[in-house]
Formats: sequence, C-alpha cells, structure tokens
Amino acid sequence: MEKYSHSSMRTICHTYGADLTFTEQVRFESLAKGNKASLSRIQLHDSTPTMIQIGGNREKLLEQFLSDFVPDHGFTGFNFNLCCPSKSYIRQGLGCAMITRYTKVDRMVKMVKDYGYDVSIKLRLGLNQE
Repeated sequence: MEKYSHSSMRTICHTYGADLTFTEQVRFESLAKGNKASLSRIQLHDSTPTMIQIGGNREKLLEQFLSDFVPDHGFTGFNFNLCCPSKSYIRQGLGCAMITRYTKVDRMVKMVKDYGYDVSIKLRLGLNQE
C-alpha cells in the first residue's frame, strides 16, 4: 500500500483496533546504500506495533543493512514481500518471483532471525494466475 501505509495511517489503524501494522515495501538494497527517501519510509514515529516490509534479493546487501540497523520504538520485526506482482519486479527476480527462490528466501529469513528479529512473509499463491 505504497503512499498509504505511512506512520499516521498506521497509528490510526492501531488506535481503532489493529494489533499490528506494516510499512510500505522498501527494497533493502536501497536501505543498505543509505538512501534517505527509503530510510524515511521505515522510520517509526511512535510506539505503534509495526513490521518493516522489505523486498530484495541480494543477500550481501541485506546483511549490510541489518548490521547497521537500529530499531525504533514500536518495531516488531521484518516482513518479506514475496507477493508484489509488478512486471518490473518480476523481471528483476523480486516480489512474487521470489516464491520460486525458496532456498534464497530461507537463507534471508535465517539471516534476519540470526540478528534476533522476528520475521514473516507476505506471499501470493503463484506467478501464473492474475
């Protein structure tokens, strides 16, 4: 929900009963490179329980991001987006194309857990149906 799941919206949802909220998807490659716009999208401004939704496929950059990551108050873990149907993402092997790369996904999930963070996965049933 790009441009809709900002901090204010997450806080409103939590106030009215959501147990957990999610940021919009951010590519961890851009986070690892210190992209200011991407970093601002994962900044948490209050204690609303929030998982940071990430996407990407370059394990080395995930490791780089995690090694520098300092969680904000309200952070509850990471959510891997394996469901984005964008044709651009699929061509890059991202989003729902990652479903077929389960060994890589398993390594990335374990990497996040090794840093002591909770992790979940958002996914679709497959690539072939629209």
